[in-house]
Amino acid sequence: MTARVQAAYVFQSNGPKREDVMAYAWHQEGKRAYGGTDYARIREGIGAKYLRNGVRVGGEYMRAKGMIYVAPTPQFNDIGAPAYEPVDFVALDSSNKADGYYLDVGWKFAPKWEVDLRYDELSKMTNSAYDERKASTWTLGGQYFYSPKLRFALNYEIRDIKVVHPEAQLTNGQKIQGTAAEIIGGSVGDRLSAQMTWVF
Repeated sequence: MTARVQAAYVFQSNGPKREDVMAYAWHQEGKRAYGGTDYARIREGIGAKYLRNGVRVGGEYMRAKGMIYVAPTPQFNDIGAPAYEPVDFVALDSSNKADGYYLDVGWKFAPKWEVDLRYDELSKMTNSAYDERKASTWTLGGQYFYSPKLRFALNYEIRDIKVVHPEAQLTNGQKIQGTAAEIIGGSVGDRLSAQMTWVF
């Protein structure tokens, strides 16, 4: 089941460049098969967006319950030397929770130029202090609109992943896994990306 409601006040224009202020809420609920069994999953969120006179402000809060894909995680599965493949960690219990949000602003200060700033954060397994992980990203960006159908974008992402409650790792096995998770999180570097969008 999927449902969405929204309300908007339109300032002018239409289509993807419509200037308006909008608020919305959505809910998605169902089951997903994994390992031959169906598991419940719920996703929902609320958000708002403002766009007028070259200024864009938007944000959304989302939460999840039930089956949650966590991440590739140690211990690693040896599929034959020298190849190693991480094991996908999927939390299947109906009590699992996650939540996150983003805030996004943009300013088109000239007809062909725009600067952007975004912050997003995602916390997984918030129902378990031992398993909880938090990923956050600051994104600094710029866009050049060569024509109505051709756009260039450049983004720099400052990324971070944390083990939220290392004090919850009590046994030696938990401490070993927690240390591995911290090493993996600490290895996540910043990212620079370039993109061209051509509408044809």
